Amino acid sequence: MTADNDDKPAGTDHDALFETIAREMLGIETLATRNSDRLDFHDLAVWSIAAALNRAFVAGYQQAVIDRGGSGDDHASSESDESNLVPPAFACPQCGERDMDQLICDENGEDIACRSCGTNYIITQLG
Repeated sequence: MTADNDDKPAGTDHDALFETIAREMLGIETLATRNSDRLDFHDLAVWSIAAALNRAFVAGYQQAVIDRGGSGDDHASSESDESNLVPPAFACPQCGERDMDQLICDENGEDIACRSCGTNYIITQLG
């Protein structure tokens, strides 16, 4: 995948993830430009685009937890660390928890479980 305004060069780990999400969730065969309107432009429902964006967000969120070495057991030591907090829009709607070690995503990136209060929620429901 290449574009003039990409933050990372073509061929990054993100490309494979984006290709997979586009194929599995949006029915788009490839994200490569093919210089054909019928191949490069797609008519998609906004909810399918939102679900695909949510999946990409959750994949990034999960990778950030892994990169930090987070296991979910270091809540007390990271409570004041702003880099460990999800944006307010993604906080638990029940208790307001924002610590990413306390908000656990399912493998499909659809449901979030809050370890603090036990609430399960979907990010797209918060919009």
